[in-house]
Amino acid sequence: MKLRCFVLAVSLSIPALVAGAEEPVQPRHPEYEEVKRVIEYAIGWAVEKDFDKMYATWAQDEKLYHHWLTSKSTTRGFAEFKAHSEGWKDPKFKGTTYEFRELEITFSQSGDVVWYSCRLDDCYEYDGKPGCVKNVLQTGVLENRDGHWVHVLMHGSFPVDEIPIEYVNRYYGDALPKSIDAPSDE
Repeated sequence: MKLRCFVLAVSLSIPALVAGAEEPVQPRHPEYEEVKRVIEYAIGWAVEKDFDKMYATWAQDEKLYHHWLTSKSTTRGFAEFKAHSEGWKDPKFKGTTYEFRELEITFSQSGDVVWYSCRLDDCYEYDGKPGCVKNVLQTGVLENRDGHWVHVLMHGSFPVDEIPIEYVNRYYGDALPKSIDAPSDE
């Protein structure tokens, strides 16, 4: 009888012990910090305006894909990306601050590919006037090529229900009706 009571007591306490146990913390991939640095520098380079250092964070081949907020920013291949970046050399443009939030980095099982997502504020000055795009949904894919992590894809957008009103006004202006009924998500 004592053995039965002991077995019953232990078996009843196991779920309580398991429920109170914390999930084991998974160790970060050894290259997590380097990948994070490359992701952040792909935006943060604009503060220093070091184009050579920025270009080194991108795949320098025709597989590169970059899209940032508007269709005119879409580039395919490094040559097209580099030509598009000439506009950032304008001395009137200067990156000022940036902030990554909710950055999630996932390594492939092989460890040579990473995909990520985050929310981003990217602020700048143009001709002395401050500007900022806030809460951009940024996603991307990096590959480890010859020991260096490089972007092969970056995409920035706003979810349709979070497009800033200044973008709506800039791109749609008077084309929108005076009143729009919001569609239901149901």
